[in-house]
Amino acid sequence: GKDGKDSEVAEYTYGFAAHMAALYKEQLDAQFVHALLPHALAACAADEVVEQGGDGEGGGDGGDEEGDVQYGLHSGVLDEKSSAVHTVGRLCKHCAPQLGAA
Repeated sequence: GKDGKDSEVAEYTYGFAAHMAALYKEQLDAQFVHALLPHALAACAADEVVEQGGDGEGGGDGGDEEGDVQYGLHSGVLDEKSSAVHTVGRLCKHCAPQLGAA
């Protein structure tokens, strides 16, 4: 999976793209929109829950009972996902003509 720095760079990249969409609207290049959209949609659909532990032994990993599985939420991935959702919304709002272009 991604490390924190990759997620942070992706988050800022989506933020930049969202601002570009709002600024340039219909003038934003359709190739840019079509190159960005699949990545933004993939980030929206990404599974941000990562298994952290839970070997079933209930040892010193913080599990209270045998068989416990603990999950951790990576806030960087969640921030990336939030930024990607915002970007998709901005593209839909401001760049609708480009979405239909090939």
